Amino acid sequence: MMIGELQQGSKIAISISGYHNKIFTGKTVTLSDSEMRAIQTLCKKYKFLSCIPVGLISDGHQNVSFPTKYTYNVAAECNGRMFLWSPVVIRRVKTASRGSINLLFCSVDTEAYNRRMEFRLPMDTLATANVSKDHSSHHIILKDISEHGFGLLVDQTAKVSIGDSLSICFMEEAYNNKKRVWELTRYEMTGQIVRLRTTSGNKYNIGCCVKYTDRQISSYIYGKQMQKARLSNSYRKSL
Repeated sequence: MMIGELQQGSKIAISISGYHNKIFTGKTVTLSDSEMRAIQTLCKKYKFLSCIPVGLISDGHQNVSFPTKYTYNVAAECNGRMFLWSPVVIRRVKTASRGSINLLFCSVDTEAYNRRMEFRLPMDTLATANVSKDHSSHHIILKDISEHGFGLLVDQTAKVSIGDSLSICFMEEAYNNKKRVWELTRYEMTGQIVRLRTTSGNKYNIGCCVKYTDRQISSYIYGKQMQKARLSNSYRKSL
């Protein structure tokens, strides 16, 4: 699949080669026919096979610039599967219909990766959960997270039922782009219980659906999946 085949509004994640924990997220945009023809001309000029227009990407209150001295990797979902393009060249241009945007150029025809577990990141980490019904707090094992849900194990002493709202909190070390340092980062997700079953270890196996995902969580998930894809590609090349 070429990068230019991504649909309008597709969510993308950008990482920098050599700085894999710096993740930026954005969305593809639609341009007029004449502007798309101009992009095809730029593809030939820069000797790339495909290109996709993406809106400006912000980090806090500032738009992110992507210096030409770096090589970039782009991950995106298409039809329920994750794809990874690398290397990608990013240029900022000004358009008549949308003002300034980013153009992402790539010549790689890539395949889907992480096919069975797309958008689901295994965790198996200790965390805390708060149940909105009785404001109770519980220690849990966070099994996995995705942009649309999370799974966990909690003792059956927790008074929970399908339909309850539940918030989780966990800590992970992450790179702070603004401070340029590594630090422990607090991540939070809130969802509604849609699956509840008992296990042999006197625990509830709970699945939650998330209606809204914080951008910080999205960046974290995309970053981890990119690392998986790179490790998988490195392993295949070593065979």
